[in-house]
Amino acid sequence: MSKDLETFIRAAHAAGVGRRLADLAQEVDAVIASYPRYGGARYLTRLTEQRRRLAEPDLPLIAHLTAELCGQDARVLAALLPLAHRLAPGHACLRRVIALAGAPRH
Repeated sequence: MSKDLETFIRAAHAAGVGRRLADLAQEVDAVIASYPRYGGARYLTRLTEQRRRLAEPDLPLIAHLTAELCGQDARVLAALLPLAHRLAPGHACLRRVIALAGAPRH
């Protein structure tokens, strides 16, 4: 993993991605805990896979959550945009963060 990518991931977590991952994991855990005993195995498998992915997030998931945070807070976007620009040629999932820089603010 490149130093820039490592820095981006750390900065994204500091900006709130880590908290969002934890919140989502709690939601999934609550759904799994309340899942009917005789519910469909396919949906439970999907939930279990979601829980695993939240525990071990890949770059596309981190980028998606980062883009959501950037869309909500211009300061987060300003902090992460330079790194996203440097990394986007090798990581297409970061283009959404860059696209937010040109999007109108509400």
